[in-house]
Amino acid sequence: MLAPGPATAAGAATVQVALQSDDNGSFSSPANLVLSDAIPKASLVAGTEILRVPVPYGCERYLRLNFTVGTGPLTAGRFTSGLVPVRQANTAYASGYVA
Repeated sequence: MLAPGPATAAGAATVQVALQSDDNGSFSSPANLVLSDAIPKASLVAGTEILRVPVPYGCERYLRLNFTVGTGPLTAGRFTSGLVPVRQANTAYASGYVA
């Protein structure tokens, strides 16, 4: 999950992200599979990778990301997230590169 733009807040806000699963789409009893640390507003700059985890085995049918904002509301900003089967993490080098 990325923060593609800077976040702004009326105070010293923090954001905590939880990957949750449940057996129903209304998430009446969600289970936290992964929980991030509380991330301060100053760290939520463009391109920041907030959370990268594999989806755990044995989770229930529905998945969601749940955001908890602490110490004041976020007033602007956005997040991008997605599930991918395999994350491409190789390093690209210029043509003719010799190690």
